[in-house]
Amino acid sequence: MKKKMILAALFACGAFGFLRGKEVGVVETMMTLLAEKEILYGNSEIIITHDKRVNAVAITSDSSHVASGSSDNKVKLWNKSTGQVKKIIKHSKPVNSIAMTPDGSYVASASDDKTVKLWGGKDKKKAKTIIKHSKPVKLIAMTPDGNHVVSGSDDNTIKLWNKNNPVKKGKVIIQHDKKITGVAISFDGRFVASSSHDGTVKLWDRKKSTDLEQGLVIIKSPEAVTTVAIADNSKGDIFVVAGGKDGMVKLWNSITKQVKNIIEHDEGDVWSVVITSDGSSVMSAGGLFDEKVKRWDKATGQVEDIIEFKLSGVTLVAIAHDGEYVVAFSSRMVKRWDKATRQVKKIILRDRKKGYAAKRNVHLGAITPDGSYVVSTSGPNNETVKLWEAPPPPYEK
Repeated sequence: MKKKMILAALFACGAFGFLRGKEVGVVETMMTLLAEKEILYGNSEIIITHDKRVNAVAITSDSSHVASGSSDNKVKLWNKSTGQVKKIIKHSKPVNSIAMTPDGSYVASASDDKTVKLWGGKDKKKAKTIIKHSKPVKLIAMTPDGNHVVSGSDDNTIKLWNKNNPVKKGKVIIQHDKKITGVAISFDGRFVASSSHDGTVKLWDRKKSTDLEQGLVIIKSPEAVTTVAIADNSKGDIFVVAGGKDGMVKLWNSITKQVKNIIEHDEGDVWSVVITSDGSSVMSAGGLFDEKVKRWDKATGQVEDIIEFKLSGVTLVAIAHDGEYVVAFSSRMVKRWDKATRQVKKIILRDRKKGYAAKRNVHLGAITPDGSYVVSTSGPNNETVKLWEAPPPPYEK
């Protein structure tokens, strides 16, 4: 069975959350955190340097290319084989989000200058503006083939760019009442899901859409929805998962077309969610106060705390080997949970030249699908990007 890549643009909402009571329908959380072990990611080096804060990073499946977008208005691309870094996209205002195809052939960027630009294909000399909004663009997502790019803007709209119709600078496919907080696109580009401060998650279906359609509301929340992810299995079933300021993680599927509360974070917002390609498990990251990554298992219906930080909110959660490894990034360190051993390991990012562990200012990151490489931001103002290589399996050294 062909594995599918989960494509999601994740937005971390920085607002403070409040303590809430249990809600009916949410499975009680099991505490399964075990003693933590350290796993050393060595052979590191600074591969990209920007003049200002890095706001987004991406890495190819084989770690051959790393891309970064910064408040210095630039998108840079690092080539592993040559060791060279080149500026591939230049905006007139800060870059907020980037997306890259698994092979590195296309890179897209979203900016406060209200545009989305695309670099790659036959003409790699100059990036082209493919989408225009009326307000800053905060989020983008792209299909693995680079044929479809979706963007979320402060103008409350989601726009779609289609490679087969490149003349039009983005078609509005979803309209929200308030700002967009998350956008995700299915493997083949047929479905697009979006979340918003208006408390809704909307779904757009290319085969059922009309020019007047503004997206079907599939999830409603009493507070802002801050992040969304989508997955589609081999049968064509769609799974959409979303988290919000109320601390709830909700799951909708195209089979029952019903919404289910699957995870509750007791304190703070939900900042990040990911879902496996078959929809069998969901991972979510609590915000500043919750400091936990939780995992929901479809087969058992149970929720477990798999990663916990101290005095450090979880900024991003990612998966490798389609959920076999769960990696969480915080402002102080990175941790990894292994499904097979049920153990948590601190990923100590050690600089081979200076010989110290980089445990601070790790706000952003990305990991290859096999878990062999991690990319993270570093520096006083997170203006640099580092690549870290994992030891050989079984990673127990």
